[in-house]
Amino acid sequence: MKQLKSFLHLSVLTALAILISLGTLYGSSVSMQKEGISQNDNTQEINAAGPAGNQLTFTPDRLKDKNDYGMELESETGARTVAIQRYKLLAKGTVNIFILNTGDIHEASKKLNGIAQYVNNMRKQHPGRVVLLDAGDMLTHFKRVSPESDWQGEHDRMLGWAHSMKYDALVFGNHDFVPGVKTTQQLIGTYNLPFICVNLQHPDLSVPRSKIISLPITLSDGSSITVKIGVIGLSDQDWVDYHHPTDSDKKNLIVHPVYNDTTKALIKTVEATADFVVLLSHNWDNVDKDSVARLTGNKTHIIVGGHSHKVLAEKVSGQSLIKSGSYGRNVGSTMVEWDPYTARVVKVTARNSAM
Repeated sequence: MKQLKSFLHLSVLTALAILISLGTLYGSSVSMQKEGISQNDNTQEINAAGPAGNQLTFTPDRLKDKNDYGMELESETGARTVAIQRYKLLAKGTVNIFILNTGDIHEASKKLNGIAQYVNNMRKQHPGRVVLLDAGDMLTHFKRVSPESDWQGEHDRMLGWAHSMKYDALVFGNHDFVPGVKTTQQLIGTYNLPFICVNLQHPDLSVPRSKIISLPITLSDGSSITVKIGVIGLSDQDWVDYHHPTDSDKKNLIVHPVYNDTTKALIKTVEATADFVVLLSHNWDNVDKDSVARLTGNKTHIIVGGHSHKVLAEKVSGQSLIKSGSYGRNVGSTMVEWDPYTARVVKVTARNSAM
């Protein structure tokens, strides 16, 4: 009889525990439904329909970040609370910014219309949120360029096209002084091309070391922000690679390693103004993956490279590295998901598109 009573007592307690648990879950579910949020009990994921139908998914593991909202999570209920708060912020809308890049075009004239069409389509689809960069070697010393070109050293024509594309920033490649440094400097002045470079010196060369690109953006809640993108130019660090019309022109060119105290100090200066930073590099892959990748800062997330003629889109030391190959055969696109409410980069995704 005692055993029967104990069994019944235990059964009642178990039933009560189940009812309380169900009540808690039901109450949480109702509360979350009011917020437009649902929970998957199998995976503990918390889902919310974001702006324009985007699905936002959170898990307790992803939410253990007291720095975001000034609170620590001690239970799944805490996770739900923060998920709701985060949803309310994200529902206002993160901002997708697209960093497009070309590189090593080498006057490949037959590809220029395709590049222009792709860039213009992106600008129409994402007005005010597209940045266009070039990683060097628009010009060439090759007498016969490639099957993609019917030009023969028409440097003026190539840079005129670049002007029509409204590039936001360009860096010098080792072929871009083929006309002579003085002539290249005159051409970029004529066409108002925003070349930048931190590690080259020449008596006839005068360009900024970096640039801040400002994008005014209206958010879904009607408020306006300005996202500031810092870009730093890093040209080929190997002096022997450069092509010049005369030996004296080349002898006057001073080339500094990309990883040095001047560049590190410049990154800190640019990061003080910019929301995030792009390193625009014309260097070999091993240099980008080692020296350039070590030029990290709190806001430096992206390396846009060239020089090797390879097509790359990968992560290096936590940064995104993208190279678009050569002769205009590809255009690179790096999508930066920017959270204006926490002022940080949420995600970086890079890919190349064939022209």
